[in-house]
Amino acid sequence: MSEQKPSRRMPLIGAMVGISLGSWLFMEANGVDVPSMVKFWPGFIALGALASLLDFILTKTPSSLGKAVFGSVMCVTAFLLTFHVLSWRDVFSWLPALPLGAGLGMVTTHAASQSSSHRLLIRGAVFAALGIAGWLPQFPQLREMLPSMQTVWAVLLIAIGGIILYQQLKD
Repeated sequence: MSEQKPSRRMPLIGAMVGISLGSWLFMEANGVDVPSMVKFWPGFIALGALASLLDFILTKTPSSLGKAVFGSVMCVTAFLLTFHVLSWRDVFSWLPALPLGAGLGMVTTHAASQSSSHRLLIRGAVFAALGIAGWLPQFPQLREMLPSMQTVWAVLLIAIGGIILYQQLKD
């Protein structure tokens, strides 16, 4: 892996948001029919994710790639909320995206870092599993195939506990 350089993520986010927002305002001020900011505000989350990806490409900072993945999941979730595919009022329709995005980001960071430690991978897998488990009750087809949600959570918690115990005894 090439030498890691200092992260440029925050200045890149600032630059991308500044250029995008400035362009948007300039076009609107000059009579260009631009889409309403009310519908496209999640695009700024996408810019943050894109800036994180660009930072990873430029600096090889593994956490920037994980942040790009997390930002992408948050962007998709925000667009789904904005276009009423998901409901703000039905918190459990979108809340599982938070641990799922965090988990996928951690797994991606672990993969990009090529670390021999599996702690971040395990944390990421746990968070992703929690996100997926949070969405399971929303799909009637899955509810029919699975045992009760209590059983699913019990198995998930036993697995998490077993992994943590294994890690502690192994060290």
